[in-house]
Amino acid sequence: MSDRIAYISNRGLPIALLVLTLWAGAVVTGLTVPLTEEFIPLYIVLFAVITQLYTGLFITAHDAMHGTVYPRKKKS
Repeated sequence: MSDRIAYISNRGLPIALLVLTLWAGAVVTGLTVPLTEEFIPLYIVLFAVITQLYTGLFITAHDAMHGTVYPRKKKS
């Protein structure tokens, strides 16, 4: 059982980096695409994606505060 818990907890850092990278990419895309009528559907999708990623950032930051994203010691 402890091996499974350690395995799950070690996946936190790559997931956190993925969420951060996706969020940064979505924000940069939203800031670089011109705000014209033809790109309005893209902005609607970006709004939904960025909203979800902000939630992911909050959860990741909260988990990091508790030391579960990248634990320093193995829990027994």
